[in-house]
Amino acid sequence: GEATSPVAVLLTAVVDKVGTFAMLRFCLQLFPEASKWATPVILVLALISIVYGALLAVGQRDIKRLIAYASISHFGFIVLGIFAMTS
Repeated sequence: GEATSPVAVLLTAVVDKVGTFAMLRFCLQLFPEASKWATPVILVLALISIVYGALLAVGQRDIKRLIAYASISHFGFIVLGIFAMTS
């Protein structure tokens, strides 16, 4: 079945971002040359996800969908920050 709203918010807003952040940081350290090669493409995809998630979140009335679309946008910010290749 469906999760209750507070549980769905927690799962959508936190768990996927933490897992992705850890995985990307791990992969960047294992494959630094491949990361440098893929950076321009990943940065463009991150920018697209930021704009796409924000635009879809603006018109939402359903709170679960709003949080899901905002999460897509936040995910783009996380990826953008990681692949900025700054320390």
